[in-house]
Amino acid sequence: CDWSSDVCSSDLTNNVLTSITANNNSGEGVSLSTVANNTNITYSTFKNNGWHGILIKSDHNVLDNINLSGNGDSTSDRGGLAVYGSYNVITNINSSNNGRHGIYVEGSYNNFTNIITSNNGGSSQAGFWFIGGDNNTIINLTSNSNAWMGVWLESGSDSNQIINSIIENNPSNGIVIAGDYNSITNTL
Repeated sequence: CDWSSDVCSSDLTNNVLTSITANNNSGEGVSLSTVANNTNITYSTFKNNGWHGILIKSDHNVLDNINLSGNGDSTSDRGGLAVYGSYNVITNINSSNNGRHGIYVEGSYNNFTNIITSNNGGSSQAGFWFIGGDNNTIINLTSNSNAWMGVWLESGSDSNQIINSIIENNPSNGIVIAGDYNSITNTL
């Protein structure tokens, strides 16, 4: 851990973080290292952090009722939430007005429900951006008014599902699919 975050869990498991406010840090608001598995973060706010609001490199975590805004900048690969881990359950997230992306996913087998990504990003970025993440499920996503596109499934992002979602008012594209075997159902 680089200790530039407000909260940094390293070599820890089964953490519980409730009602956290992590604002105005030069690094992440919270950084979960590769061994910080089974961490629960609930009812928390992460604003104006220099890197990501939350960076997850571990597995089997639960995030619920999280607000992310003003994190990262439009010239870096940093924004609201970055998920490199797998088997995470992420619900009731509002990731808006972040520098580069609302949510960035490289991990697999994650479940996202009731997600809002709006007004995120600089050029070439998306509200919800998959870069190699497979077998993720997204239910009830609203992705609107992001700087470039709503959802981007890059090459290598395969077998993801987007269900019951609204993707609108993004200036470039609503959804860009470059991966294989992705399923989009009941989505406008």
